[in-house]
Amino acid sequence: MASGGAFKTGGKVVQLSTDAGSHSYSEEELAGIVSHINRCLASDSLLQSGTLPHGKIPIATPVDIFQALRDGVILCKFVNTFGGDKPLIPSFTSKAQMMEIHMRENISKALEAATTIKGINIINIHTAEICQGKAPHVTLGLLWQLVAYDLKLKVTRLAMANTNETATPVTVSDAERVILEWANFHLAHANVPPISNFGSDLNDSMKLVSLMHQLDARCEAPDSAFLAETDLGVRAHHALKQADTIGCCNFINAEDIVKGNSRLLFAFLANMFQKYPDLETPEAKQARLDRERQKREEEAKSAQDREESLRLREQRLLDLERREEEFRKRAEDFEREMAERLEKEKREREDRNATEIKEREERLRQEEEERQKREREEREKKEREEQERKEREEKERLEKMEREREREERLLEQTTAVKREEENLQKAKEERAKKTEEEEVKKRADAAQKSMLVWKKQQRDNDLQHLRDQLSEIKEQQNILNSSYATNSEQLQAQSAEMQTLGPVLLRDEQIAAQAHAKHMEEVNRLTELMQSLQSKIHEARNQLEQVPAMLFKDVPHTIRLFPSAKGLPVMDLFSTDPYFKLFHKDSKSPIYQSDVITKQLNPSWEQFELKVDQFPQGVNTVLNFQLFDFDKVSAHDFIGSAAVNLAELIETKTQSIPLENPESKRKTHGNLIIRLEVLTTVPQPDVSNPKHTELSKQLADLENEANATGSRLAQLTQMTETGSFIPAELTAALSHNRARMATLQQDYQRLSTTCGTITVQLQQLSRRVVELLEAQIVILTRDD
Repeated sequence: MASGGAFKTGGKVVQLSTDAGSHSYSEEELAGIVSHINRCLASDSLLQSGTLPHGKIPIATPVDIFQALRDGVILCKFVNTFGGDKPLIPSFTSKAQMMEIHMRENISKALEAATTIKGINIINIHTAEICQGKAPHVTLGLLWQLVAYDLKLKVTRLAMANTNETATPVTVSDAERVILEWANFHLAHANVPPISNFGSDLNDSMKLVSLMHQLDARCEAPDSAFLAETDLGVRAHHALKQADTIGCCNFINAEDIVKGNSRLLFAFLANMFQKYPDLETPEAKQARLDRERQKREEEAKSAQDREESLRLREQRLLDLERREEEFRKRAEDFEREMAERLEKEKREREDRNATEIKEREERLRQEEEERQKREREEREKKEREEQERKEREEKERLEKMEREREREERLLEQTTAVKREEENLQKAKEERAKKTEEEEVKKRADAAQKSMLVWKKQQRDNDLQHLRDQLSEIKEQQNILNSSYATNSEQLQAQSAEMQTLGPVLLRDEQIAAQAHAKHMEEVNRLTELMQSLQSKIHEARNQLEQVPAMLFKDVPHTIRLFPSAKGLPVMDLFSTDPYFKLFHKDSKSPIYQSDVITKQLNPSWEQFELKVDQFPQGVNTVLNFQLFDFDKVSAHDFIGSAAVNLAELIETKTQSIPLENPESKRKTHGNLIIRLEVLTTVPQPDVSNPKHTELSKQLADLENEANATGSRLAQLTQMTETGSFIPAELTAALSHNRARMATLQQDYQRLSTTCGTITVQLQQLSRRVVELLEAQIVILTRDD
């Protein structure tokens, strides 16, 4: 890179082939544009950080500009430099991760802001071409317009800064004039003829070399060898070498100078003007310096006068402060004297009040002592009376207690005498009862001995009879148990035989059922593996589908410019018509736009105006209704006619001529409304389905259908597993019947076995009981009476 931030190239011309035709651009021109953008945005920390998807400053090589512009951040920041402290694009997306729609929005905002700049044309420049890095010639055309405007803007600002306040303001449109005046000023001092354009007047390079020598002494003046050189290319190379010396070799190569490329030569000189913006002659500069020195002297004298005035004012203020201090002291003395007088009167008043208060307190004290004395005497009298009353009550209580004690002693003596008499009577009664009881016991003992002998004999006979009865019962029980044991044994043998017959049949059916279950589970496992494989494929297909956008975007008009006119309007007034129109759309009650009135014109052309397509509820499918009126100062405006325009058709055809209609008028024709449309900015919107997305969606749907079918079959098999329906119904019925019969036989066999065992135990118990009864009978017979 050369000094001043310019890329060094060989001036090669790059050829491009697109659907719209062949295009070309100069590498030197591209390098100059990129260098200019690098310098303008060199201080931007966000672009230098490299965190954005594409935008990064500095741009390493010129061809990288097309990739760097894809996210739109560099475009937005470059356009914002035109507004100074007030950016033209207040907000835009600048994140590390941005979707394509955010990039397109940034580019659309930059293009929309560019439309507000006079002289910049963005017709046929679409966001998709910049966002996708396609059509470099279109992107380069936009960049050149922005860079040219930036150069003119900076030339204008420098020119305004170097002119006095009374001069005519310089606008951006005056930039070329400023550069010509600036160049001719310096060429005049070099005794070189002036230039009137940026093309043929500079293609011999002599005036360029003379201008650079006047601007900076490091550049060589045209010498005899240079003037004798007839090859304009050699001269141009020499001029570029001098420009490189002062760091101004941007935008241009030798071939452009020889061809007299006015656009690039203007950019070349404008870049030079920013570094050397002086527009004054030495005499004017000296006069300006004299005026500035005289102005400084006048300002110094004026400052001295102001200082003297301030000094006098301060002196007056000091005098006022001194007089104020004296007045303040006198006021303080007066206030002190008044305070002493008031204090003395206060003390005297307090002394009088204190004496009165003391006397009043003494009287109150004496009255209080008398009152307390009377209360004390009354209290003592009441206490004496209360004490006498208590003494009388205590004496009465003691007398009453004495009488009660004497009465209790008399009762106690009477009670003791009664108890002694009762004890004597009780002893006599007990002695009589004891004698009677002894006699009765002796009689009962004799009778009991006789009864015992009779009872023992009867008891032995009863015991023997009881034993004989028990032996008879046991024999009957043994007979019953033997009969039951024989019956149960026969049933047990019959069930055992049936179980031996049913066992092989049940085993064969169980083996058949096990084979059917194994085959069924093999099918379930196969379908489970297939289901897992399908789920894996579905997951992979969904991931692929998420990475492919469902829709392909197209650029839809966002800002449009309308050029309205009319032709063949009828005469509404005496001699002519003063037409104007109001613009409505389907959902608007009030006009969204109203034109100016054009007086006395049957073929009017109104001023162009711009509309935002997104302000219409139906977007590009909105129908615009133009209503034309004839302006009248003294009465109501006359309705000429109306015309409906389909916005989508107008965008397609660019121009439409629509006959005006007025059902209330008897005229056959009311003229035609002519509308021409230009698309200023576009925004990306979904257009058609993405074929790849559709194909992936179909594949995913096929996999999901197959997975659903497999899942249904697997659920059916799982249900068959739970219900066991995979085994034939006849086999299931036979198995259920044989299993139930085998379970019943096993339960009966167990029950009969238990019953036989119980009978055996009961027989054994009965045998032991017979032995015990025989032994008891022997004991009874052998017992001695």
